[in-house]
Amino acid sequence: MLYMLENTSSLQVKSLGQRLLYERPSYVDSFEAAAQLVTETIYKTFRTAERSHAFSLVRVFRIGLFDELPPDLTIQPTNNSRYWVTLAGTFGTQPEWCERRLSKGHRAIPEQAAQQAPMLHAAFSQIGLQWGAAAADEMPVENTELMMTRYFYIKEALNSPYIVDQEAFVKPHGIQSVIGFGGSFIGGAAFVTIAFSRVKLEKHMADTFVTLSPFIATLLALCNQKRLWD
Repeated sequence: MLYMLENTSSLQVKSLGQRLLYERPSYVDSFEAAAQLVTETIYKTFRTAERSHAFSLVRVFRIGLFDELPPDLTIQPTNNSRYWVTLAGTFGTQPEWCERRLSKGHRAIPEQAAQQAPMLHAAFSQIGLQWGAAAADEMPVENTELMMTRYFYIKEALNSPYIVDQEAFVKPHGIQSVIGFGGSFIGGAAFVTIAFSRVKLEKHMADTFVTLSPFIATLLALCNQKRLWD
């Protein structure tokens, strides 16, 4: 089923979230498999008015301990990098964007470096994302009428100070807006989902899109208690 991002209703997005959570394939039994399902589903489901893909790239990162990094990564531990931001799922217009192992610079980012990266720092701050000892048992939620999860939102990606790679990423791939959401897990880990849109996301569109958040958070939390990596 395809949804036009500009005209998608919150009921349609909730229906998509329910399918992700309750009708997921049997092979989705790890955090990585769930994250990949989330990114691929979002990328393939949402379209522009011209029926092309509305998102150029969708990613899910997991924030966890060094000992929880994927076994295929060979990284030396550092004294100040107990927690790492690890790419768990990715899907987009480029072949190398559809496999986490092919990522050149985002497979695993030390906590300190992630906090210094403008976009990740802004995402963590806007979402209110916490991990480690400070992590909440559930995602932070605003007391609004729709009970919308707090989210990360850049309406104008072009020349945004939060997206450093303007020449090699934003401009050539037509990135218009960025939207993200995330939350904490019991045990101190956390996740963040970030999607780069080829459609300019108005505020009401962002509000509708993040209706997915509680379903994705629940799915990832369930898998986080099982096996992390394929």
